[in-house]
Amino acid sequence: MAINYQWRKDGVVVSGATDAIYTTPSLNLSDDGSLYSCVVTNTVSNISVTSEKAVLTVNATGDPPVITNQPDSIAVDQDSTAVFGIAIESDLVVPAISNYLFRMSIRRPLGVGVGVP
Repeated sequence: MAINYQWRKDGVVVSGATDAIYTTPSLNLSDDGSLYSCVVTNTVSNISVTSEKAVLTVNATGDPPVITNQPDSIAVDQDSTAVFGIAIESDLVVPAISNYLFRMSIRRPLGVGVGVP
């Protein structure tokens, strides 16, 4: 009796996944919650059955990012902009530049907030 297997991820055929056991490629957090099932076909009778769906849970690994340079406090004149920056170290996938800038624009009418701590 000839049996065929075809694995699916979220209802979509997984190319090349045609054995009773399927090993995924390297997983990312975006794969969390994916549903896997397998269609098993008896090729003699051409009758197929589909397994129940298995839910994949992908856990985050690694340590949380470490802030190596904290943002500095600054004073600016009104109608100016302020630029704050931090630097981090992380074993997680982060954008190519691991320095983040936060911008804040301060605009107040003259006399508003003057002398207020």
